[in-house]
Amino acid sequence: MKSLKYLFDVARPVFASGGRLAKLHPLFDAIETVAFAPALPTRADAHIRDSLDLKRFMTFVIIALLPPFFYGIYNTGYQAGVATGLDVSILASMYRGAWVVLPMLVVSYAVGLFWEILFASVRNHKISEGFLVTGLLFPMTLPPSIPLWQVPLASVLAW
Repeated sequence: MKSLKYLFDVARPVFASGGRLAKLHPLFDAIETVAFAPALPTRADAHIRDSLDLKRFMTFVIIALLPPFFYGIYNTGYQAGVATGLDVSILASMYRGAWVVLPMLVVSYAVGLFWEILFASVRNHKISEGFLVTGLLFPMTLPPSIPLWQVPLASVLAW
C-alpha cells in the first residue's frame, strides 16, 4: 500500500493546478478516492460528520445492485435457452446471459465514463461516482434484444 500511495504522491503535482495534466485532475482524484478512503469527513450541516461521503455511499449502492444484476444475467440466458430449446442449466444460462448483457455493460460504462470525464474536466469539478450506478442500472433496464449500437446512443441521451 505504501508504494501505491507513493505513486499517487509523485503523480499529484502533474495533475494539480498548473501541472501538465491539470485538466484531468478530476480523473486522478476519482482513481485516488477508489484506492484510498477520503481523508476529510463531510462538513455540510445536513450530514452526519464521518468518513462516509457520497463516493463511499455509491460503492454500497453498487454492491447492493450486484445480486439483481447477476440474476438478470441468469434470467436473460435462461429465457433465451427456454425459447431456443437449449440447455437451461445454471452455468449455461449464466454464460448465455453474460454474452448478451456484458457488452451492454461495457458500452454503457465507456460512454458514461467519457461524458463524466469530459464534463468534470470542462467544469473543473470532481468526477461523480453516480455514473457507476447509472452505468450498471442502464443495462439492467434494456431489453436483451436491443442492437448494441443503440446502447451508446441511449446512454448519451440518458446522461
